Amino acid sequence: MAISFESTNKKRILVVSQREIVGKDHVANSVPFEFEDWIASLDVADVITPRRISDGLSARRKKGKAPTHAAVSKRAKGSSKPSLKQRIKAKLQLGSVKRSVVRSLRRLIWSTPLNRFAAPKVEPIHLEHEYDLLYVILTEPWEIFNLKAIPNWREKCRYAVCHFVEIWQKEVEDLELLRKEYAAFDKIFSNTFAVTEEVTAVTGRPCEFLPFTVDAVKFCPYPNPPERFIDVSYIGRRSPVTHEALLDMASEGDFFYLYDTMKEFRMRNHKEHRSLLANQLKRTRYFFANPSKLDDNASKGRPLEFGWRYFEGLAAGTVVLGTVPETETFRQYFNWPGAVISLPFDVENIDEVIAELESQPDRIAKIRRDNIVNALQRYDWFYIWKHVLDDAGLPLTEQLQDRQALLEQMAEMVDTDLTKVVWPATVFSSELPAA
Repeated sequence: MAISFESTNKKRILVVSQREIVGKDHVANSVPFEFEDWIASLDVADVITPRRISDGLSARRKKGKAPTHAAVSKRAKGSSKPSLKQRIKAKLQLGSVKRSVVRSLRRLIWSTPLNRFAAPKVEPIHLEHEYDLLYVILTEPWEIFNLKAIPNWREKCRYAVCHFVEIWQKEVEDLELLRKEYAAFDKIFSNTFAVTEEVTAVTGRPCEFLPFTVDAVKFCPYPNPPERFIDVSYIGRRSPVTHEALLDMASEGDFFYLYDTMKEFRMRNHKEHRSLLANQLKRTRYFFANPSKLDDNASKGRPLEFGWRYFEGLAAGTVVLGTVPETETFRQYFNWPGAVISLPFDVENIDEVIAELESQPDRIAKIRRDNIVNALQRYDWFYIWKHVLDDAGLPLTEQLQDRQALLEQMAEMVDTDLTKVVWPATVFSSELPAA
């Protein structure tokens, strides 16, 4: 039995979020989830969160209760015999079944009439009124089946957009198998640029590179910049060589090195995680950002892609250190001096590099200012969302217009001499409170 979804007020945007799918609590998903919240706060939007029946959440949904992290984990594990999917996942974690074998089996099944049995089952939701735009962020091609929760989404949405967090060459074959499903979209956006032409070819839908960038207002350290007492932040994938050198610096003197110590990067709350990261980077002097999966042997030989880590560092006014992809796309996005201080992935003499930068205070101050200004003028989420709206033929809401004015005002103030800026009390008057 389908659950009817009827908005209390007429909304023009329908955002379909993956946040209630079990296993999507990885920290990497905090960015798309935060972007979805941002859209809902500044546009006229409904957010729908499909849930898979196999996750055992049907009863809680009907009661109108949001599932807790513990409840989701308990139901996912189950008190009886584990499902086939859970057994396969367990084997993958133990290394007894290679991922390539599972991918091959999935492709084989999907190329036969058995494919209708392979698709995950989701709780049905029936839309009651029409929307101008459907927007869904996916982390991999097979997540398209979560949209089956809304069987009438295409007839109820005038324009439909799919935005991939990342899409790699090995996943293009999956898209080809799913051509029928993706043909329902009007446009596909990708946060990675190397395979946009291939995605267009296999799906029959135009695919365009569009990075997620960052909430530049949230990450901006002004109007009240805190002390930058963190010397270096290095999170996510890192060079073991550089990491060891930084650990030595931290153990030998007055040097604060902040880094990950976790093995499984799971989050309890994506809003808390993003706020913590923003506050951390506002207090960071040097921040490492490297191309996506740079140390992944399976990814060698492909063009280096860049993710939102670079944009986060820029928006917070850090000096960004890291490997620079030698691609035209990267040069177009980071085309001012000092946007990224180019370093090899493995840097043994990081102490000498930092000492050399510290000896140039005027240069460092200019880099910080330029980074913040470029983030405000070019890489706030406003510019990404405006591009999507333009494609759909939709105007900016009044709140989005206020956001644009706010960004212009902030950039103008930061671009002056930062030591002399007097920020008016109303500078953030058009900023909405955090969702």
